[in-house]
Amino acid sequence: MMPLDNTNSRTSNLRVNRNILLIAIVVAIISVSGLTYFAALYLYQQAQVQTEVTTRNLARSIEQNISEVVGSIDQALLNTSDEFARQQSTGKINDHQLNLFMQRQLRRHEHLAYILATNERGDVVYGSDVLTTRNNIADRDYFIALRDNSDADVLLTRLLLGRIYKKWVWIFVRRLNKQDGRFAGVVFAGIFADKLGESFSKYQLDRGDSIVLRDADLGIIARQVFGRDNTFLPTDKTISEAFRQALKSSPMGATYASGASSIDGVNRTHSFRRNEKYGFIVNVGVSGEHEFLQWRRLALIGLVLVGFFVIAASAFAWLLLRSWYAHERNLDGVLVSQRALAESEEKFHSLFCSMSEGVALHRLIRNLDGKAIDYEIIEVNPSFVAQTGLSRELVVGKSASQVYNLEVAPFLDKYVRVAEGGEAIQFEECFEQLEKDFLIHVSSPKLDHFATVFEDITERKKWQKSQSENLQKLELQYQQIVKLQEQLMLQVLRDPLTGLHNRRFMDEALMKELARAKRENYSLSLIMLDLDFFKRVNDTYGHAVGDQVLITLSKHLRAHARESDIVCRYGGEEFLVAMPHMTPEQAFRKIDSLRQIIAQTPVMYGSIPISITISAGVASFPENGDDIDALLRLADNAMYQSKHDGRNRVSLSK
Repeated sequence: MMPLDNTNSRTSNLRVNRNILLIAIVVAIISVSGLTYFAALYLYQQAQVQTEVTTRNLARSIEQNISEVVGSIDQALLNTSDEFARQQSTGKINDHQLNLFMQRQLRRHEHLAYILATNERGDVVYGSDVLTTRNNIADRDYFIALRDNSDADVLLTRLLLGRIYKKWVWIFVRRLNKQDGRFAGVVFAGIFADKLGESFSKYQLDRGDSIVLRDADLGIIARQVFGRDNTFLPTDKTISEAFRQALKSSPMGATYASGASSIDGVNRTHSFRRNEKYGFIVNVGVSGEHEFLQWRRLALIGLVLVGFFVIAASAFAWLLLRSWYAHERNLDGVLVSQRALAESEEKFHSLFCSMSEGVALHRLIRNLDGKAIDYEIIEVNPSFVAQTGLSRELVVGKSASQVYNLEVAPFLDKYVRVAEGGEAIQFEECFEQLEKDFLIHVSSPKLDHFATVFEDITERKKWQKSQSENLQKLELQYQQIVKLQEQLMLQVLRDPLTGLHNRRFMDEALMKELARAKRENYSLSLIMLDLDFFKRVNDTYGHAVGDQVLITLSKHLRAHARESDIVCRYGGEEFLVAMPHMTPEQAFRKIDSLRQIIAQTPVMYGSIPISITISAGVASFPENGDDIDALLRLADNAMYQSKHDGRNRVSLSK
């Protein structure tokens, strides 16, 4: 008979192992829940970052566009001033010719509502259209400021209620001089504020998002709130407390959250930029609803997956406990049987017959050489008969190979090990003859004898198999979700037409690349380039050909870029290339070589070759500064210098 202290020790070990496994399952549930929480937190932070990047990019783009518009208007005023001076040099102002000249200036600037000029008394006498009544603006502060300052050579801007057109106008004014330098009047042009606000709608922001244009003194010039009432008071200088603090800490531009202090009560993420040359401020506010909607969807998916995992793990733990407790009960039953057998054969027989598990007693059968070749079934209990369907008369006193009609008795090697060694074992096996799965406990009361306790686990095995298949399906779904997330992230960071990186990717990549250049002390050059006369290509051949020109230029950029270079479509026909480890001179030679190749390689439109050229500007760290926004602005200025100098050339930032 097996020693009772050994049996108790094994039972105690089973309970310890059971508790360890339960603790492991609880730790796994907590770990998965924690990882999911931190993943959701990370995605939330990424949604915030994406919202901030969107507002910064929009503010920068709108500020640049308005700056270009103001610059072109100023050029029109300068052109008119030059024409006025030219006609004065002939001895007389030709009203008709000057009016025609101003009409041509007006037609070249789609944003302008009018362009007019006065004499030294403030009478509006020259203009882009015929005025039926004379107007005098001598009392306007801008007229007085330019009249009283003989050295004034500046562009004055104001938002005021026009006398001529009775509408709020953003006006731009320059002084006119006589040949001897005396005051001859002013030339001024205007943009209707409501038309300027309507032009912001092209940016297609979400409902509640806003774009506000303010003058240097913070007065509102134009305002657009998407999907909501746009009522506002022109020149109103009311701003939120958050905007006020951001201006105080960073007057030229910053990103902040408006919170409850927003002037219309809507909480947005804002970015503003002040134009260095003209002083106006562009403020873009985005609610970030689209980014946070994506975050909520991903968080919900993660919550559902964690829920499934917790349910599956809890069910597994419950079944495991149930099986373990059953296992422990079986061992307790065997222990009771052993004690009963030691005390009384009759008591043993009663217990043996009353057990719910199938029990069989066996004796090894050996050949003449002493080798175990089979085993005899000595006794079985009623539960064994019920589980196997084999009657007691059919099995008792017969060998296992005879009962089960096999050449080798089932599990003979395991039974021999227990009967000879004396240490109990348990194992699970599928008994193919009965088409059932059993958990079999084997112990040896004395040498060459062993007892088997059969627990029918057929249904449990089927359930475990089903759970395993479900877990595999969940894992496959999770992998598909991860793959979909990667594909979505790739689409967000690529320009769909050219396949190049877009500005969102470039904004993040440039910050990292500049930080690395500062840390490792190497040069970083930025090249801003633009297709010359691209609008003419679109107008002449259509946008499909224009797209092909953009794709061809993108292929040239990719083909001549190094692996470490970062190439992106910056917007429209503008492209940006970041070249690590490139000095300004090296970057100049690189892009100038590419410029020549592009100029010599026309794009074919059927049998018609379309020649394209580019203008480019180069700005580098550390030569031109250590701030990304400053480097981008310098590269952009250098590019416009190339255009100003005749296009199809590269300029270095000075």
